[in-house]
Amino acid sequence: MSLEEIKQVIDHELAKEFFPGRTQKEIITEKLSFYWDKDSVLGRELYEHDASKDALIYLWKSSDRRVRELLDQKTTSYSRAAGNIAELVQKYVRIFPHWEKIVKKDPEKYKKFKNEFQRFFGSHQTFIECFLLKVIEKVEGSLAVEDFINRFPDKNGFGFSEGFTVQIKDTEGEKPDLCIHFHEQEWNIPISILDEIIKERDELNQFVNNIK
Repeated sequence: MSLEEIKQVIDHELAKEFFPGRTQKEIITEKLSFYWDKDSVLGRELYEHDASKDALIYLWKSSDRRVRELLDQKTTSYSRAAGNIAELVQKYVRIFPHWEKIVKKDPEKYKKFKNEFQRFFGSHQTFIECFLLKVIEKVEGSLAVEDFINRFPDKNGFGFSEGFTVQIKDTEGEKPDLCIHFHEQEWNIPISILDEIIKERDELNQFVNNIK
């Protein structure tokens, strides 16, 4: 099924549920965009590794270091990509308590949705993977990241229809936890890891901007 056919199916199902024009189905955010410019040194390096099918390895191991060395303010690197996605996840972590209150007021109304508030994100290959690699690195260490990447036949990242899920889990009055799934694998993490990932992105940008 093509992307256009998938959109048509989604539009049809949403129209049945909410009536045509009642929902906004697609939102574009810069948080999920990436910037590789072939006219920049780092951009060329990334495209070279994309062509040789090892871009994800290069992003993880070298891109942040090259950002610092080149004082590159724009190119999407490992920490920049991971930090942007962490910020998106954090947005829904903040929404979560309000959603819980809404569901508890009228559980029958949301029963058909399994009382879930779902959002689907899409972006370029090698971009969304950076967030998952950051999580694995923080929870299990760099050897686990290397092992994870080596499982892919294409070291540029996920296949076309692959991705991971992030579940926000209620912890009964305490701060919620996150459960991240990729195929049969699962990682349970505290939401504080999001702050760490965002901070690493911001520190990288601050380093470059201060030197400039």
